[in-house]
Amino acid sequence: MLFFLSVARLRAEIDRENMLVVITALPGTLEEKDCEAHETYAKERGIDLKFHHIGKDIFQVAKEHQIEVAPDNILDIDHEKLDLCRTIVLERKAQAIADRQRKNDQRNIDVLRTHANFIWNDVARRPWYTRDILALKPDVFITVVDDAEKILDRLNQRSQWSRWDFALKDILNWINMEVNTTDDWANLTGKPFRIIPKTAPPKFLYQILCKPEAEIVYMSMPLTFAYDPSTQRKVDDLVKFLEKYFTIIDPRWIDPLAASKGRDFDRAVYNNVVNRDLEWFVRQSKRVIAYFPKIVLSSGLVIEVYNAFISTKDTWLIWPKGKTISPFSKQYAREVFYGLDELKRHVKENFKEIR
Repeated sequence: MLFFLSVARLRAEIDRENMLVVITALPGTLEEKDCEAHETYAKERGIDLKFHHIGKDIFQVAKEHQIEVAPDNILDIDHEKLDLCRTIVLERKAQAIADRQRKNDQRNIDVLRTHANFIWNDVARRPWYTRDILALKPDVFITVVDDAEKILDRLNQRSQWSRWDFALKDILNWINMEVNTTDDWANLTGKPFRIIPKTAPPKFLYQILCKPEAEIVYMSMPLTFAYDPSTQRKVDDLVKFLEKYFTIIDPRWIDPLAASKGRDFDRAVYNNVVNRDLEWFVRQSKRVIAYFPKIVLSSGLVIEVYNAFISTKDTWLIWPKGKTISPFSKQYAREVFYGLDELKRHVKENFKEIR
């Protein structure tokens, strides 16, 4: 009880213009260089963004209490000892953040970087009790995700994880557990929850945290049958324009299918691609802008537009100028623009650039 009262008091002292963010991710996803890139981008814009890797602090607390912990075997530690260490870590971190935010003249955003789940010895383990995380009263919850095959490759290069011989499907399930647990934390507190690809540029996280008034827009496009360089350059140019007005989610940030062309069909990968785009990216967007740079088969684009439409989101379709459009393609688009010039004119007339 003392822990909860202490943390609640410390959070009450923090200026509400400052923020506390909880970011979760699988091991092998968010790296130090990623955190540094986000910190640098924010600093250049007058925001003191700081990542706190609270998992590392457990080793220091264990050492202080004469608890021997081998880094590769930390998850084998006695549960009561782990509870003691993590309670002390969270209380100290809350105190340190409160002190930092009181003393700093800049706007502060403190990010607790941690994990929501572990798979250890083929068993799901929780790093933290939900009540301990919620006692910190975070303002935003975020999960950082990446291509499961890349995560698997990184884990297999680490002695702590390579022993468990994870399969690709294990990582896919683990990613979903991480997203669902963090989403539950946000739901219990009534705070925003966002899913961010590891490969998203620092601008994306910055706008999520510092420009919440900017609409989140999912950019839908043909991928499987329109990945040639000339077509992708057209998409790049459109995304660059739209980023002046919106916070853009680009599905190309994570495209496991692009890296696996020619391989046999993998049901788990395909199912997770669909879930990722519809349940994660489209779901957290206010509108979907679907772009056909040329007329090709794109089941994904059509389904994304339909899914957004029946979720009452705005759906825009950009169709090649001078080309006949099917009534089925047009049915679920609330706005149809024939060519990029028409779309750009509409955006410039109706939306303000992000400042």
